[in-house]
Amino acid sequence: MTETIRIRKRFNGPNDSGNGGYSAGLAAQLLSQADAVEATLRAPIPLDVTLRAHTTDLFPAPVVLRDQPVGKLRL
Repeated sequence: MTETIRIRKRFNGPNDSGNGGYSAGLAAQLLSQADAVEATLRAPIPLDVTLRAHTTDLFPAPVVLRDQPVGKLRL
């Protein structure tokens, strides 16, 4: 799976970065086949930047945005 998302500036959180709940929720929508998603933000999410999302073969499978892990899918 490779898709893109963009966090608009109006959904800002601390220090000109994406609001954590909104950003994690938007990323979780990319995992439409999942029953549940757990997200851990490890870096500020940039605003008004197109972010490429892809999964890896690791378990639980991380969802990576802009080459930085932002959440994990637990099956």
